[in-house]
Amino acid sequence: MTNAKPPAATVYDGEDVLDTLLGRSEAGRQKEIYFRRPPDRKNYYGFTELPDLAVRYRAWKFLCDYDGSRPQLYNLHSDPGEELNLASENPEVVAEMTSKVLAWNRTMPQDKGLELGSQPEKKSRSRKKRYSLQKGADLSGDSAPHYAGRSVTITTSFDSKGSDGVIVAQGGDKQGYALYIREGKLVLGVRDNWKLTEAISNQKLNSGVTSVVATISKNGKMRVSVNGVSVAVADAVCVLAQAGDGLQVGDDKIKPVGKYTNTTFPGTISVLKVKFE
Repeated sequence: MTNAKPPAATVYDGEDVLDTLLGRSEAGRQKEIYFRRPPDRKNYYGFTELPDLAVRYRAWKFLCDYDGSRPQLYNLHSDPGEELNLASENPEVVAEMTSKVLAWNRTMPQDKGLELGSQPEKKSRSRKKRYSLQKGADLSGDSAPHYAGRSVTITTSFDSKGSDGVIVAQGGDKQGYALYIREGKLVLGVRDNWKLTEAISNQKLNSGVTSVVATISKNGKMRVSVNGVSVAVADAVCVLAQAGDGLQVGDDKIKPVGKYTNTTFPGTISVLKVKFE
């Protein structure tokens, strides 16, 4: 489009689709296009999500792991939402696509995908029910509370010196829960499969020490009470699923659970208790 000339002997693997972009043709790319995900994504999103490699070829989108396992095959013309895995019905296509994407991956600079993307050893997570924490606490990995399928009760007392900040959060932008202040209002947020549901108080917090009880039931019903008075309710319509991110008090690190204007809590948190049942 710019009429720039490439250096001599340059070989590109792209295709000229200028006519298509200008509306003079409906032709699409004829050759395959390959993808490789960042090697540590499974550590965050979980092993069952996001195969390592992918290839697009005409109507097909094919995904698999570095060793060719867990194949997924979608026809994007008839199924753009990638809801129907056709791998078992098209073994010849799967075999061809697997061979091509593995061969392509061998030509690429090697990363630590095989190491970081391997199935983690299953460990029994702590079933501890009660936690009493202080501002700055960061429970990650095996020390992170197990909350999947359980109800959550947050009991806290704090004195905020600002209008925005996270009181407690566990999880990230796919799964998790958080209690925070946004624009002076108290908010309880629940993430389920990327969707955020918020119970938002309709009045701003008063200055001074505030006592709060926030609850999330086993089926996603949310309630926030301030100084013994209910101020917000919502329904996430879900059973909580375990996130890869840990729990932090007074902040939310890595991926955010809620919609924050600031993550660091600007004040004191004298009491922070979390109960799981």
